[in-house]
Amino acid sequence: MKVHKETPIIQVTLRKFERPYGDFEELLRKFLMSIGLLQPGDSRDDVVKVMRELLRARREKRILQVKDLVKLTDVSPPNARRHLRRLRELGLVERHERGYRLREWMDLPSLVDGVREFVLPPILKRVREYAEAVESTFPEGL
Repeated sequence: MKVHKETPIIQVTLRKFERPYGDFEELLRKFLMSIGLLQPGDSRDDVVKVMRELLRARREKRILQVKDLVKLTDVSPPNARRHLRRLRELGLVERHERGYRLREWMDLPSLVDGVREFVLPPILKRVREYAEAVESTFPEGL
């Protein structure tokens, strides 16, 4: 007997907001909300702090370790690691031999294009497989 897990292999949340406006912090919050890393109305902004420092480090071509992020953001080490893991799962951040950086020092629009290219098609393909399986197994009597 096979046991199937009901936990997703990968999960992507996308939200569409009004056109961008505001200062850097507000725009970064909306970006992170748009890709599901921050919830609307969420008062915790640790992921915003982590992303801001990763952007700053990209400008200087610097690789950050968890201890660097903790010092720069006042985020606890477990939270910093959790946010880095979530950013890695989306393909925005990569682990380097000495720490973490935005993937290949890329800018955010290019990183989003990478998510669209490499993350969404497999997910949509699997959703289609489920849709086809539902259609093929739909009982006649229902």
